[in-house]
Amino acid sequence: MAFFERHHPSDPFIRTPGISSAWCPGCGIGVVVNVFLQALGRSDKSTDSIQIVWSDLGCTGNIAPFLKIPNTQSPIGSLFETAVQVRKTHPGSLPVLFLSDSDFMVMGIDRLLQLCRSGENLLILYINSSLYHLLFENKKIQPVLFKKHIAPSRSETPFNMPLLFDRYGASYIARWTPLHCWRLRRSIEEAFEKKGMSFIEIISPCLMPIASDGQLGFSIDRMGSHQSGTLIQHRANTEELDTRQEGELLIGKFIDR
Repeated sequence: MAFFERHHPSDPFIRTPGISSAWCPGCGIGVVVNVFLQALGRSDKSTDSIQIVWSDLGCTGNIAPFLKIPNTQSPIGSLFETAVQVRKTHPGSLPVLFLSDSDFMVMGIDRLLQLCRSGENLLILYINSSLYHLLFENKKIQPVLFKKHIAPSRSETPFNMPLLFDRYGASYIARWTPLHCWRLRRSIEEAFEKKGMSFIEIISPCLMPIASDGQLGFSIDRMGSHQSGTLIQHRANTEELDTRQEGELLIGKFIDR
């Protein structure tokens, strides 16, 4: 009798067991990691040409330890400097950073924007968990400026990250949700080929605050909100991408230089 082993397409990139319990059920981080691995598998890049730079800060810190991809752990607060050192040590590699609100609240965004302006070759996958919005809007924390050394304005808040990276010269800017898997995968594939900084935002609200309010519901319902509450508008003016705007949230590929 012949026996068949079951294999997942991402198995070559994953260390098992353990990754299935790394995040809450229904968390968008798992979707983003899966899509990233699909994009890597479809591209011409080898795992040795990728360097994931990470710290233990936040849930995105659980990504790199479970992947069979070269990675460098950074001290908390020095993530961006570590990414630069990785580029110098491995000049042919592409540093990839999975970031969340926690990273920006601790480190700020000033240094990353400087690297963007200088054309540093980095891929930023920003999982926008809406934690800053939920905590700040509900007055549970004092406002924390992402840009710590520059006088803030409405356009310099964490609510319109594509605008910030556009002004600092990012080569590629896109925004998707976990529901838009195919489009997100395509954006990552395109970003792999870009020179300079690529910034991809994934709107995926954290489940913990929702659960504490008794509004968690089912994953399919949350995915439905990604469908009904968003509008794909490629090449949209980045000044119109504030996540607090009324009506449908604009998603798509905004910048491809």
